[in-house]
Amino acid sequence: MKSPTIGTLASHSALQILWGAERQGFQTVLVTPRNRTWMYQRFSLRPRFVELESFHDILLEEVQKELKQSETVLIPHGTLVGALSSEELLNKLRIPIFGNKKILPYEKEAHLHKKWLEKADVRTPETFSIEEKIRKPVMVKFAGARGGKGYFVSQSTEEIQKRLKEFPLDVQDSVWLQEFIRGVPIYFHFFKHLNGENKLTGIDIRYESDANAFGRIPASIQQELDLRPAFSVVGNIPVVVRESLLLKVFEIADQIIEASKALAPPGLLGPYCVETIITPDLEIIVIEISARIVAGTTAWVPTSPYAEFSYGKSVSVGDIIALEIKNAVENSELDKIIS
Repeated sequence: MKSPTIGTLASHSALQILWGAERQGFQTVLVTPRNRTWMYQRFSLRPRFVELESFHDILLEEVQKELKQSETVLIPHGTLVGALSSEELLNKLRIPIFGNKKILPYEKEAHLHKKWLEKADVRTPETFSIEEKIRKPVMVKFAGARGGKGYFVSQSTEEIQKRLKEFPLDVQDSVWLQEFIRGVPIYFHFFKHLNGENKLTGIDIRYESDANAFGRIPASIQQELDLRPAFSVVGNIPVVVRESLLLKVFEIADQIIEASKALAPPGLLGPYCVETIITPDLEIIVIEISARIVAGTTAWVPTSPYAEFSYGKSVSVGDIIALEIKNAVENSELDKIIS
């Protein structure tokens, strides 16, 4: 490729990805269900639209042929990871993907995700199986890019098994029970560069419906109405953490990178997120890793203080992705950052 087009799916963090690519001089393409085109036309961005019936149709032969002819490099985000199975991502999607797609199943599959966290040797919550007798609060979650949808808290094996029957079988198969950690969720965004640099690009917190509203409801009313919080993410808020915490955060991020190299060589490349709970004792507990750009990075476009400190200029993660591709093209190294 001499003049790659930067493309992505019309969801998640697409606006930022397109904006960064166009700012850096790239042609762009947006793969979108037909009923979403009009919304993206409301913005000043000017991608070429490839319209589909559903995101899964990106696997259609004619769609892949069209994208390959325009030398598209596809930027993966949560919607791509959620729409396709691991087997489809690895073997049926033949459009070049930015980063190492071999690491994506380690985000998507619960047993692989646990293996990655164990290999990284980071502090994580205790985990349980649905057959165990559970006597403490646990977060019942599902592997993959679900944005917290369907997550719930319980301390009863019977209740968990009953509520899981409300979900489709494929979702039930990805269930993951983690000890509920008392603390605040904080999400650290990094970018692993081809040259080996592992840079902090921003930090956010997530606004979850309706978990973030429960503090406004008296406990007596919660009990009377049997209210249960939902954890679907509806937005993201930029945050700055106390600076001493960054010492441990960088150690954790480097351990995650080294583990990814061992599990899926050459390891993580590009944007990723370390999702944590920080306890009242300021211990950092890693709850998940997202192996691609996450939507929270859009919260601080055009830049975050950490991106300014890391790069010495105002850049978003969308810019950083585009610049990494531009540098790879100029140095004849594009094959090293796509898969």
